[in-house]
Amino acid sequence: MADSLLVPLGRLLAKVMGSRWTVRIARVVGSGLYIFYLARADSWQLSIAWALAYVAIGLTVSFAFVPVSHSNRFPGLSHYLLQDFPQATYSGPRLHRWDYLVSQPRAFFFSIPAEDGLVCVPLLMIGVNPVNACLAGAVFGLKHLAGYTYLECIAKFVYYAAACLIVLPHGLLTMTAGHLIGDAMVFAVLKVAQNSANARAAFGMPPKK
Repeated sequence: MADSLLVPLGRLLAKVMGSRWTVRIARVVGSGLYIFYLARADSWQLSIAWALAYVAIGLTVSFAFVPVSHSNRFPGLSHYLLQDFPQATYSGPRLHRWDYLVSQPRAFFFSIPAEDGLVCVPLLMIGVNPVNACLAGAVFGLKHLAGYTYLECIAKFVYYAAACLIVLPHGLLTMTAGHLIGDAMVFAVLKVAQNSANARAAFGMPPKK
């Protein structure tokens, strides 16, 4: 019974997450929320120290998930949603998210404030607490299903939920600054090692053709 419900749900999710319209709508709504929040904010709080704490959280969670990614106990977690449901029409970006970062860095980095706006602004409006932070982390993880493995999305859920709880109270700009710094570090590493098979494997990227 459960399997019979999960299959159509997976197909629907793959279709929605793989659509270009989903990406476009999320960016427009996220950007609008971001601008709306800053326009109404009494002050624009930005802390570099807490932005670096965001990076530290991301690195800690990433390293914590390394043993799981190299384990054979959960092989299904290394799959992609769109790989498991190939019959769902995929009209979104056909690059792995990190390939997208290397090939189109401007578009990638400009999408980060929209991403934070989509997830963080509603959280700030209803109030930051552990439960709401976990819900925000879950939205963030689900949002990346089109370009990342299940395990990578789980890691994103964990680190973003922690960042929402710990870093976001110090300002939306602080959260975005940490997000930008973290992805800029990944960009720098990938730019140097993008042709290395080992480096691509470490980031969960498919072999370069």
